[in-house]
Amino acid sequence: MGASERYGHLARLELVRADAVAYLQDHPGAFDACYSVFGAVDFTDPRKLLPTVATALRPGGLLVFSTLAHYTTGEAPESEVRSARIPTRLPGGSDATLDRWVLDIPVWERLLTETGFSLIGTDTLRDPAPDSPVATNIFRARRSC
Repeated sequence: MGASERYGHLARLELVRADAVAYLQDHPGAFDACYSVFGAVDFTDPRKLLPTVATALRPGGLLVFSTLAHYTTGEAPESEVRSARIPTRLPGGSDATLDRWVLDIPVWERLLTETGFSLIGTDTLRDPAPDSPVATNIFRARRSC
């Protein structure tokens, strides 16, 4: 089920399918909040995306995003800003490979600070299943005024 099927009925919600960086560059100061749930923040170079998010948010605007705390295999996250090539299956069923940024918390914090955000907080949620290596980081940051 896609976003249109799940959320299309909500009043005042505009769903846009576009390149995140290009879309945000075209809308400076247009948003009070930006959310990414395993979305653009995971699959777009944060050195390109985060500055455009900061520009698209109004002063004091909120950025909230979830990302992998580490690789789903249990391998540690990256200690530098670099992506990994992750195999995936596309909606049509074909196989593909995507760049995904699985970064350690201090790396995300540094990137946020460098792009004009003040970190509000970070939480790590772990899969409650025994022996599961899956964990999610949730970041909350405010665009500096």
